[in-house]
Amino acid sequence: MRGLKFFCSVIVVMSLFACKNDNQSKDILNQDQMADVLNDITLAEGFVESYMFKDSALNKDSAVQAEIDKALQLRRVSTALFTRSYRYYQAHPDQFKLIADTANARASKARDNSYSRRVIKPS
Repeated sequence: MRGLKFFCSVIVVMSLFACKNDNQSKDILNQDQMADVLNDITLAEGFVESYMFKDSALNKDSAVQAEIDKALQLRRVSTALFTRSYRYYQAHPDQFKLIADTANARASKARDNSYSRRVIKPS
């Protein structure tokens, strides 16, 4: 009887380790990191659209890619890691929606904070 309890305990412990989260078993960004990176990429694309693309000689796609590369570099995320993570989350739409909503909420909060700090003085 004691051997059976030990065997059952071992099976339970092994199953707990075997059932770890799917995205932890892969070499991908966690949801929080992915939300931060997507937020940065959205800002980079907006920067190119608003400021850099006014120069008609500039290739928009290469300018966007350069800004995305800068954002990834600042987060210390390789292009390969980001691509793997993006593909993983695309294949898991429920998780991707949560990440996108998180990134959007963070962007909204940052924008609101930015606007609230501006003081317009009457002329």
